[in-house]
Amino acid sequence: MKKSEKIEASAKNKPAKPERKRKPAKLRAWEKDYPDYKLWDSQRWAWEFLRRNTDFIGDCKSIKGRNSSQQEQAICDKYGISFFKHYSEIDGPFPEFINKVINSWRNEDEKERKVEINLKHGQMLILFNVYQTLETSFELRAQIKSATEALEKYRDNLIESLEKSPGADEQPPKRRSSSPMHYLRHLKVIDSRNEDVPVPWADIAKLVFNEKIKVDEKIKGRELTNIEITQKYYKTLVASLEKPKDYRSIAINTLKVGLGRRLLENKIHKKKLNAKLERLKTLKAAKAASINDEAAQATKPNQN
Repeated sequence: MKKSEKIEASAKNKPAKPERKRKPAKLRAWEKDYPDYKLWDSQRWAWEFLRRNTDFIGDCKSIKGRNSSQQEQAICDKYGISFFKHYSEIDGPFPEFINKVINSWRNEDEKERKVEINLKHGQMLILFNVYQTLETSFELRAQIKSATEALEKYRDNLIESLEKSPGADEQPPKRRSSSPMHYLRHLKVIDSRNEDVPVPWADIAKLVFNEKIKVDEKIKGRELTNIEITQKYYKTLVASLEKPKDYRSIAINTLKVGLGRRLLENKIHKKKLNAKLERLKTLKAAKAASINDEAAQATKPNQN
């Protein structure tokens, strides 16, 4: 046996090394305030940001009187949620978010105006000539019907293109939204500053940017002062309060991801249904053939 063959044989006989199991990452101390956040879907994240929205909190607190149900419905319409839930409620079920925002432009002057609009993929612009509808409502209904037909046709084309996209049969599109940790930092900053006695900025930074601060301290060879920490992270932390993650953008991400998943599920369902129909068709044909054979066998003696 050659030397190379001996090496290959010994390598084959050598027991394979057991795979090292990766230890689950330890929860940071402040993450324990949100114990199940890794299980939250985008609808839950959207709710967590909405219930910290100062406008939403004010609207919830303003509900008074006997017509509370009407006020609650008005809030649902304003924020695009499927049912009313008070901002103080932290347990489920959680409302679904519906994006009902439609942008519109109108020209009330007699002079013509030039409008330039950049259309993104999946958007459609329809021009209504309202002036022509003043004499009769028939014209308005005709324009709305035409717009509806155009929208439905474009929607069908979008669905068809998504279904034909490469790799659609294997897996749904990857979520491109921010990571849960990014969202969680925003929530921690908001909650810390909204306490009865607001937590100092440096203390919040030490919580949510602990790893980065340790790296900086290792490079400098000393502990960072509160002033240094605040100077570095102040703008980032304040942005969580001034421009927190918009709940609508999280809800829209849900729709995008959910659409791909639903299309995939529909495809799988259609394949299973077609396979089942084919089996039934085959069984039906086989049964019909069997009945015909039996009938043919039964008529043979009579012919003799």
